[in-house]
Amino acid sequence: MQNLDALKSLESTLGAVIFLLNPLVAAAKFLFLTPWGWIAIGIAFIFVVIVGSRGQDGEFHLSTFLASLARTAFSLYANLFHILVGVAILAGVYVLSNAARDAAATLTLMRETKMLEAALANLKSDRKVLEVKCVPDMQDPGNNLVTLSYFAWSPGLDRDVPAGEETVTIAGEKIYVDFGVINFDYSLVEKGERKNITFPHTLYSDIRAYENGADLLHPSNGVPASFSPDRQTLFLLDGSEYDREIGIVMDAATNRDKARKLGIRAAYGEAIAIKPQQNGKTYQFYSTGTGGVVLKNPD
Repeated sequence: MQNLDALKSLESTLGAVIFLLNPLVAAAKFLFLTPWGWIAIGIAFIFVVIVGSRGQDGEFHLSTFLASLARTAFSLYANLFHILVGVAILAGVYVLSNAARDAAATLTLMRETKMLEAALANLKSDRKVLEVKCVPDMQDPGNNLVTLSYFAWSPGLDRDVPAGEETVTIAGEKIYVDFGVINFDYSLVEKGERKNITFPHTLYSDIRAYENGADLLHPSNGVPASFSPDRQTLFLLDGSEYDREIGIVMDAATNRDKARKLGIRAAYGEAIAIKPQQNGKTYQFYSTGTGGVVLKNPD
C-alpha cells in the first residue's frame, strides 16, 4: 500500500504542475502555432505604432507614423535578446508540460497495474465457485427448481466462504450453467502478476434460450457474488478499491482495447450441462488455474 500511496502522491504533484503550466502552454500554442496568434501579434504591433503616430496636436500624420514605426521596430530589435529568451522559456514550458503529461500517464499506468495486482491477490484460481441442486418442480410439472449457492474466496480465512444463494425456476430436460472465463497472458500468470478467473454468468436450458436465460452475475458495486468475500478480510486494498478494480476487469472482458491494456488473453463463456435429479444431487463447480471451470461430480 505504501508504494500505491507514493504513486498517488506523485500523480497529484504532476497534476498540479500540469494545471499550473496549462495556461502558459495554451497561450504559447495560440500565439506561435496558429495563424490567429500571428494575426494577434501583428495587430498588437500595428496598434502600438498607431498609438505612437499621433502628433502634439493629437492628429495622425504620415511623418509621425513613420517615426513611430521606426521606433517600434528599433525597440523590438533592441529587445530581441529578451524576446528570444521569452520564446525559449515558453518552448521550455511546452516541452516540460508534455514531459509532465507523459510522466503522469506512466505513473497512472503503473498505479493501475499495481492496483490490479493487489485486487487479484485477493482471489484464488483453483477453488469452488458454485454449488447447484436441480430437482423437478413437483407442483409445476415440466419446470425444475435450481438452487444455486455461490462461493467466494476469503483471503483472510484462506478458504471458500458462502457468498449468497438463490433458487431459479426453469423448464427443460438439460440445464446449462454458463460461466464467464477471463484468462490473462501466460507470461503474466507465470510471474504471479495475474490470475485466471471464472464466475457464474447465465443459467439456461434446452428449452429456454441463452439470450433469455437467468442472470447469475448479481453484481454488487460491479462485483459478481463469487468475487465478493468479506471486505474486512481483504489484503492490500480497502473494499471500495477492490470493487473498483474487479469492476474494471469485468468491463474489460467485453472491451478489446481495455482487455489488451490489462493483459487479458481471452474472455469467453463456458457452459456445462446438468440434469434434474429426484434425489437432489449437489453439483460442484470449480475454477482452474489454467483457465476455465470443471464439474467435480458429474452424472
